Amino acid sequence: MTDDPEWLKWRRQGITATDVADAINNTYGGAYSVVARKLGLVTVEPNAAMDRGHRWEQRIADAAGLMLGLHIVGEQAWCQHEGQPLWRATIDGLLADRPEIAIDECVGLLEIKTVGLNVTPKRDRWFDQTQWQMMVTNMPMAVIAEVRIDDVDDSFQSLKFHRVEANHFRQAELVEVARQLWAHIEAETLPTPVASSLDDVKALSAPTVDETVDLEPVAEKVRRLHELKAAVKASEEERDLLEAELRTLLGDNKKGICSGFKVSQTSRINTLSVDAKRDLVARFPDCSTLALDLDAMKARHPEELAAAKTPTGAPRLTIKEITQ
Repeated sequence: MTDDPEWLKWRRQGITATDVADAINNTYGGAYSVVARKLGLVTVEPNAAMDRGHRWEQRIADAAGLMLGLHIVGEQAWCQHEGQPLWRATIDGLLADRPEIAIDECVGLLEIKTVGLNVTPKRDRWFDQTQWQMMVTNMPMAVIAEVRIDDVDDSFQSLKFHRVEANHFRQAELVEVARQLWAHIEAETLPTPVASSLDDVKALSAPTVDETVDLEPVAEKVRRLHELKAAVKASEEERDLLEAELRTLLGDNKKGICSGFKVSQTSRINTLSVDAKRDLVARFPDCSTLALDLDAMKARHPEELAAAKTPTGAPRLTIKEITQ
């Protein structure tokens, strides 16, 4: 459904469970990125985690129904709040004691989450998503199905259920967040960014004016950022050195142990090399697509190649200490 233009349009024209959960938890760019996406300033590209969720969603829903002893109905339903149509939610399914049932007779809703191995789940975000979904659908409870998937071979590892009761106080807080988001959207203004907003802030940075801005009011923040950049560089170098030493000690072994810690290294992930791709293209031309040969383009048509380029990525931010 993620590539359905009508669904994407419907989501942009309201506030969804993902929007309020990210805004209140400062995840995935927080309120800044939610509004930036609504205004069409940034986009969310499909990623491996999204693909994994779609691949496993139906299987998990089927398993959840069997294990909970309930029917899963209304899968991927587009829901709007009865009193405020701007409040919206796309639900993975409703929980019912029989297959043919009215929505107001359902006992709750199902939310499916797939998580990779060694990934910390954002459960606070999930709980807020389900609170919003329960508010929109007027459901008394929700069940979150948390599934661990090994992305190396796309295999099932574990399933855990979390029951979440409707919390009207939390729902009221989420509604207030939604109102603030919508006020920014109507005014076409961006909220204050948070740490997780950095990528979108970079994407929206396009310096074109060659003037010097007075940063004296935030001089202390500039100094602190300068210190942090230096500290991060030093810590990254130390991290890389320690990791190199540990990997050398482990060698071909998958695990190591010491007082208080267990160290593991996974098997290598199988990927296609350039030569392997070329071999497959030669053997299966029906599965290939046309692609630009950059090396040939640079050699034969350098001016046309340069003219076709457009600015991408973020401008580099540097801080240099001024010595008196």
